[in-house]
Amino acid sequence: MKYHPQIRPVEMTMKEFWLNNFTSLLGRLPPDEAIKEADRAMELCNEHWKTPDWVSTFQYKHSYPVGTEFDPGDREADNGPEPLSR
Repeated sequence: MKYHPQIRPVEMTMKEFWLNNFTSLLGRLPPDEAIKEADRAMELCNEHWKTPDWVSTFQYKHSYPVGTEFDPGDREADNGPEPLSR
């Protein structure tokens, strides 16, 4: 049987972020305060990433990675580039 190592995602999960934050805070704060600070850091992080930046483009949407968000008011991003010939 071959061993196949597990590939971890590039970005850490929210749980990993909170645990890393909490354990680093334990070095300078009591556990109760470290929990509150880790929760606050999670709230700030979620608020920062809540509203994505819009992407204006002259490319087709399917040319971009999955999860890319587009400005719904930008009609050119919806239609893609004009064809070279009609």
